[in-house]
Amino acid sequence: YPSYLNWNMVRGSRTDISTGIWYRTRNEGGEMVFDTYNGLSGTSLGKKGAVNQYLPPMQAFWVRVLNDGVTGNPVQRTLQLNFTNEMRSHQNQALPANQLRAPASTGVGTLRLELSNNIHRDEALILVYQDALNGIDKYDAPKFSNNNTNIPEIFTVIDSEELTINTLKSIPYNSTLNLGVRPGKSGQFTISATEVQFPDTQVDLILKDNVTSTETELYEGASYTFSSDNTVSTDRFSILFKSTGSITIEEENQTGSISVSVNANRQLVVTTAKALSPSATVTVYNTLGQKILTRALTGTITPVSISLDNGVYLLIVDDAGKQTSLKAILN
Repeated sequence: YPSYLNWNMVRGSRTDISTGIWYRTRNEGGEMVFDTYNGLSGTSLGKKGAVNQYLPPMQAFWVRVLNDGVTGNPVQRTLQLNFTNEMRSHQNQALPANQLRAPASTGVGTLRLELSNNIHRDEALILVYQDALNGIDKYDAPKFSNNNTNIPEIFTVIDSEELTINTLKSIPYNSTLNLGVRPGKSGQFTISATEVQFPDTQVDLILKDNVTSTETELYEGASYTFSSDNTVSTDRFSILFKSTGSITIEEENQTGSISVSVNANRQLVVTTAKALSPSATVTVYNTLGQKILTRALTGTITPVSISLDNGVYLLIVDDAGKQTSLKAILN
């Protein structure tokens, strides 16, 4: 059409086609890269401003087939992408809001990360949206690689799938999310938090470099610089969603790493790298040495079902006679 098309209307007439679309855009360095828009959540990534649902006249765009490997007569396949006159949109280009730009994403949390090699940039977006799932679903958008070693790429990883827009149902308190990087070439790189919007003040966002064990708090404008060869990694970095008001002390014993943290309900949470023995327990003491409670550790993440006041608490994890001491500070 010689007019705009509203993708949010087009996506309603599709079968077995993604809700997301991808544009090819030339960035500041002259390289062609992908911009991304998800029509269901209304969120986007863009090199020259966040793109929105309005497809400009003559604009090419990519979609993704949801189920690969369909065999049989091509005529009988259910893939459909239909366009009608009702999907046309007439945009007023005098308004900046209509020039392929969208407002900042809405929901209960937004984290936009940028990876740069000082020449080229790439982005990954993490959202918290109540209608989404924590696994792969229609609110996510897979990563389309530029297949260009000059352009570093960043993405989150869920179930081995690389995502450029990763939408979670709720804030995953006291858990981690793998952050992958595709450097392209050896050199120095910077990860920057260009947008951080979490109305819930009970969570601290931490970027952890699992190679150097460096942790960087992610607030808007924060950045972390690192060196890398050209090796693609899906787990060098992690995003930690830490409940505020807690300090975690980790110690190693023969069963692996054990840590304690505090969730949004001010409950102590014991996390282990792997399941302990069936008889494993945790006992909580206050600073006077008084025992508050003893609880069985039934999995790798065990909340202690009690809401605690401010103070210092000592936890003793007993795993078949092997003991680990942990400390949590609530303030």
